[in-house]
Amino acid sequence: MFGLEKLKSKMELSSVIILLRAVIAELMILLYFNFFHVKEGIDQDYASLLYHGMEMAKNHRILLDNWSYSSTAELDSPMMLAALFMLVIHNPFYSFAMANVLNIALFVVVLYILTDNAGASIKSKLIAYALVFTAYDFGVLHYTNMLFIRGGQFFVKALLPLFFIAVMTMPKEKHDSWKVRVLGVLLYLIAFVSVFSSGISVFVTCFLPVIICFFMYYGFSVKDNEQKHYLIHIGLSIVITFAGLVCEKIF
Repeated sequence: MFGLEKLKSKMELSSVIILLRAVIAELMILLYFNFFHVKEGIDQDYASLLYHGMEMAKNHRILLDNWSYSSTAELDSPMMLAALFMLVIHNPFYSFAMANVLNIALFVVVLYILTDNAGASIKSKLIAYALVFTAYDFGVLHYTNMLFIRGGQFFVKALLPLFFIAVMTMPKEKHDSWKVRVLGVLLYLIAFVSVFSSGISVFVTCFLPVIICFFMYYGFSVKDNEQKHYLIHIGLSIVITFAGLVCEKIF
């Protein structure tokens, strides 16, 4: 019996090591593609983001007077960070690569917090990483292109609901910690920029489904201190949305 348990333990460790190597390889592929293959297959949307970011860096302004905005201001994309990097390195491709790498790092942190809050094992966390960061494809409007490389136009839209759930499901003993407060500030800062850039659709697609699920699953059956935590963040998501919409109308 002891030998069987030892064998199971070794097999579990081996599977964790294999998964860890796979995740590292996936992240390295994304890193490599961002820095060394980003010029290949430049599509119209990415070209527009490149030029938009270059104009922002050139004019030292977030909102441009001579830019024709369509359905979005494109601020909830790697372009915002890329424009800042362009002020220093003056290379739009590497600037976007650096912005994408930072976004990937943020996704890693959020996914870890989310799975940790759920009580997931190391193996389960690595499986989640492996599924999320696999470079399934590189085509226009495809998964990898829209999240982790080139323009990453849907990175924020994919991150926000996961980030919101991660903050909402924090264990009650961590509610008042400075780390949770920093995460909350970062979450709602990103949300504000996204609403300002893309409008009410951000709340409808990123926050509202999570809010509905929380009420359907928990209702008001949770303890008062936990209920207060949920209601505070639900209220903040609504306030931030309203503030973003107001600023969108003003500017």
